[in-house]
Amino acid sequence: MEHPEAPTLALDPPRKVVLTFESGSRAGQKQEIPFGDPPEIVFGRDPQATVTFDPEVDELVSRFHAKIFVQKSPISFEIVDLGSSNGTYVDGKKIQQRLALRPGCRIQLGKGGPACVFDIHPRPGDALPPTRVMTDVEKATSSQDDPGTVGRRTVEAMVTSSEQKTSRRMQIGSLVIAALLLVAAVLFFINRREMSQVQGLLDRFEDGRATTPGEIAEQYRFSTVKIDTAWTLVHVSTGEEVYHCYENGVPIYVRTHEDRAEPSLCANRGDGNRKVNWGPIQGSGFVVKSDGFILTNRHVAANWRSPYESLPLPGMLYDLERENLDSPIELANGRTLDEDERSLLQHWVPSQSIFFDGGQSVNKVVEGRPIFLDVTFPESPLPIPARIVRVSDSHDVALIKIDLPNDVKPVELRRDSSDIKVGDAVSVLGYPAVSPKTIVGISQLDALNRSTQQREIPDTTLSTGSIGRLIKGNANPSGGGSFAYWSTAGEVYQLTVNSAGRGNSGGPVFDDRGRVIGIFTYMARQDVIVTFAVPIEFGRELMDISRVTR
Repeated sequence: MEHPEAPTLALDPPRKVVLTFESGSRAGQKQEIPFGDPPEIVFGRDPQATVTFDPEVDELVSRFHAKIFVQKSPISFEIVDLGSSNGTYVDGKKIQQRLALRPGCRIQLGKGGPACVFDIHPRPGDALPPTRVMTDVEKATSSQDDPGTVGRRTVEAMVTSSEQKTSRRMQIGSLVIAALLLVAAVLFFINRREMSQVQGLLDRFEDGRATTPGEIAEQYRFSTVKIDTAWTLVHVSTGEEVYHCYENGVPIYVRTHEDRAEPSLCANRGDGNRKVNWGPIQGSGFVVKSDGFILTNRHVAANWRSPYESLPLPGMLYDLERENLDSPIELANGRTLDEDERSLLQHWVPSQSIFFDGGQSVNKVVEGRPIFLDVTFPESPLPIPARIVRVSDSHDVALIKIDLPNDVKPVELRRDSSDIKVGDAVSVLGYPAVSPKTIVGISQLDALNRSTQQREIPDTTLSTGSIGRLIKGNANPSGGGSFAYWSTAGEVYQLTVNSAGRGNSGGPVFDDRGRVIGIFTYMARQDVIVTFAVPIEFGRELMDISRVTR
């Protein structure tokens, strides 16, 4: 139903707002709120909300979900969604901006979430229920008192006709109910995957039209953040920084497997030894919860768990000679690392090092530690310190957290990706490194520090394209074949977005309904530029407790 502009109620003001709950944990209850106290009525699971919901039962409701603005003069009511995860619906329609409320409107927090009817008491004259229009039978019956109008036989004929119509309607209604019951029985027995596909289609067409890339950028640019970080490698037992060992000014490498080698690491400076660190690193991320949880790439937030790109070459390569794993390891047969052997170092991941201080270990010996991890919102000069919450063991995804006293707006995550297909339009938001920077000077007003600092003011860049290919990480053949395949790129979406690159890593990839379907991860350049995104379900795994299937 269409809603008019905010109405002006001209008569005496109501004494209170009345909310009658139809579903959810508060079904059957009423809540009365004195008019204008407070001037804003906030719905949510947070205890500070005006209208609170059970945090366990009403799980579709956000901490601060929606707000009603109450205006006293002239009297009017408007409702707005506060960036909730599941949306706010008025009379069955999802609201996109401020919407006028009239007495009798039905408010629902999330599709299938708790619902209530909005009312004011007592109702002013122009807010009374609409006048009911008489039926044909009522008009005919009432005309008996008026000379020259419809006679008795005509009235009886109209009554008979009405009864016949009612009977036909009941028959049709019974058939419709039977058909619905049959459909419900069929849906009950189809598998869960098919159900999720149906839900995905319903979600896709819920709003009736596609969202333009410009609308997506306008709605979620302040949910997309710039991430700056640097890290150093530390010894897990002592917490001391780790060094790459040098000998006579030459870096030392150790061949640990037939096809792998890694730097010789040690815990002291020694003979020109150099710290193993990396940075600064620039990337992107996006808010997934209003209390400050942010998804990004693993190679942005925890880069020490990705292949290292800054090994000094050439160097000396040693092979390991040992009798068993517990015996002391000796270095022998040192020689200059030639061009063919440099490929042995391409896949060295610092956190997976096994050679330290002349010995090999099966246990974890080193780990990365951020020197800093800062999050900056667009158009803001002040970064916010963040901390790492979880890092995926198998995908290029990490979850970090900032702490602020106020909520921040999250993006909407697509719940089902089974119907994503090649050719679907996508939009990417982020902070590509090639984009021109905006710099401002900030004068210190601190009496102890009157210096002037220069800061970057980040702003999001919008890139568009489509899904060019769906790449599965591994799969088994249908029909029980004896072979299987796996992808060198892992499980990713290949994109035709060629204006995004370094710095976009960790940014959101949206579908044409403004829902995040992936996390931009990297680009490859040969004859053409090809980009990739990690499916959002691997980000969801970090936001929940995952269990091993047995």
